[in-house]
Amino acid sequence: MKEINKQVLRGIIRESLQGLMTEGAGAGYDVTFEGLKATDIRITGTEVKQNLHSTDKIVKFTASLAPSIVEWKAIGYYEGVTSEGIYYNNDLVDEFDDFQKTVNGGSISGWVYYEDVNNSAPTWETESATEEDVVRFINDWLSDFSFTTMYGSGWSHVNLTDPMVFKNIEIQDNYHVTYVYINTIEISAPEITKTINWYFDNYLDFGKIYGGEEEMDETLEQEPLQENKKQTIKLKESQLRKIICESVKKVLGKSWQNSADEWV
Repeated sequence: MKEINKQVLRGIIRESLQGLMTEGAGAGYDVTFEGLKATDIRITGTEVKQNLHSTDKIVKFTASLAPSIVEWKAIGYYEGVTSEGIYYNNDLVDEFDDFQKTVNGGSISGWVYYEDVNNSAPTWETESATEEDVVRFINDWLSDFSFTTMYGSGWSHVNLTDPMVFKNIEIQDNYHVTYVYINTIEISAPEITKTINWYFDNYLDFGKIYGGEEEMDETLEQEPLQENKKQTIKLKESQLRKIICESVKKVLGKSWQNSADEWV
């Protein structure tokens, strides 16, 4: 147990308040998947998109996600975890295995621009791209693809669901040009979901879980306070951070409720 000075205390409070941004207006976090594989691609129809200066034909499709071992990340404003494992005090304290990197399957629905397919098709054989060309085009982009998207928003952290569902994903090249537009992707990966949710539910307690810190007693035996006598309570740093976060949330929650009552 070590004593801290005012400067260190201010730093802890500042970092704790920054952490609360994951439970406020910046509650969303970036979710990344690398190494996903689409299969069973099927064309479901075409549609004409009327833009301001042009008319574009799009081709709609559905596909399945093949079972695979993937790399993933879930990164918030203050904390984050990757498929490598959990770090505490810059040490890898919990290395994840393939079980926690496994995608069991899933589904995709999306669309591509016919012009993009036509530009990549072997036009020396046909005047325009065929349905097989469209499937080949989609397969080229989704045979081993990655994406990053924001998940959650608003005041409170939102846990991932099982299956995970993400919308409006764009598959781009290295120059950020989009070639495949995914309306919805469902990813069945219960162990990944459970691992990420556990991390965000428990990262404030890592001092106790991984650092060997003892849990603070629920009740403290204290001598009766005497006049002009200071009372000292010793806390672990992780306990102090948790107390600060819970206290601020109570204050903000009460303030938010009072503001809401004024509008009623």
